[in-house]
Amino acid sequence: MTAIEVFAPAKLNLGLKITGRYANGYHHLETLFVPITLYDRLAIRQAARDEVRYLWPGGLTADQKRQLALGTLQNPLLWNSIAMVRQYLQKAEISLPPVALTVHKRIPSPAGLGGASSDAAVIVITLLRHAATESGKAQAVEIILASPEFNRALEGLGADVPYFARYGISGQSARLSGIGHELATVSVPRLCGWVCVPPFGFSTATMFAEVRRWSLPLLDEQSQQRRPSPPNLALRLNEISHSDELAAGVGVVQNDFDRAAAAAFPEKYRVMAEAKRRIALAAAGRFRGARIVGMTGSGAALFAATDAACARQDLNVGATVLQQRLGRGWQVLPFATAPSYGIP
Repeated sequence: MTAIEVFAPAKLNLGLKITGRYANGYHHLETLFVPITLYDRLAIRQAARDEVRYLWPGGLTADQKRQLALGTLQNPLLWNSIAMVRQYLQKAEISLPPVALTVHKRIPSPAGLGGASSDAAVIVITLLRHAATESGKAQAVEIILASPEFNRALEGLGADVPYFARYGISGQSARLSGIGHELATVSVPRLCGWVCVPPFGFSTATMFAEVRRWSLPLLDEQSQQRRPSPPNLALRLNEISHSDELAAGVGVVQNDFDRAAAAAFPEKYRVMAEAKRRIALAAAGRFRGARIVGMTGSGAALFAATDAACARQDLNVGATVLQQRLGRGWQVLPFATAPSYGIP
């Protein structure tokens, strides 16, 4: 097996609505995923036994490293991903030798940026296709990738994994509805901006525990079944649902997890609310075109995005200034809309 190096992109949620609850405890979500140029780098090579390890970027404080590690250490997701690949390759009579996986982490976790799910999707798709190429059985693997059984297995790895496997690692945005398996491609303009990560995170389990307290419509099991994907859409940034402006011309995208965070983490959320105001002011002063700010996923990362062209130098300077305004421990990371995962 030849050594491989690939990149796993983060994602932003341009809005998120929680519109109902199923009897089995799952919630009906509506959101728009957009992959961005904030990557984990994954190195894969043949080894004597399966291995998974994480490396953190230099220059981080101890608190920032703990923040990165919180969502990854002791997480079985990548181990499960390797096991899933081996299971499907065996069905196609293709062997996969033991692999050593090194994840060079750049995507903070937990932050609502989907880093772990993206890593898993990249591992699954890369190992399947690489093994198919080396064995000369590419057609057999393509049949696997297109099978409903395989898509259900992706869902079993994690709610966001199917998005990254089908769309995100290819640089495509998608609209999600339901519990995670109803996905349809959406065309959005090229975006750029900043991801702003605080020196703390929100537990997704705690956020959903808070959501379970809400009075949401109870949905029947039939409405949870897969339905045909709606037609592809093309959206402009100013068509994303948003609330009142925090700064002139800067809309705040609706994310129902804001309400959950305010109840479950009141002190941290007060810090977030002030940070969101400062981010909106920075976006109003530096970005042209349509501008939005918001929290991504279940947080705690915030973002500012515009559909106007951004010069890399201007983004970098703006990120430095904004980080100083947000304070110690915050990371401000420039981004643009992501291309395919192979080369960032």
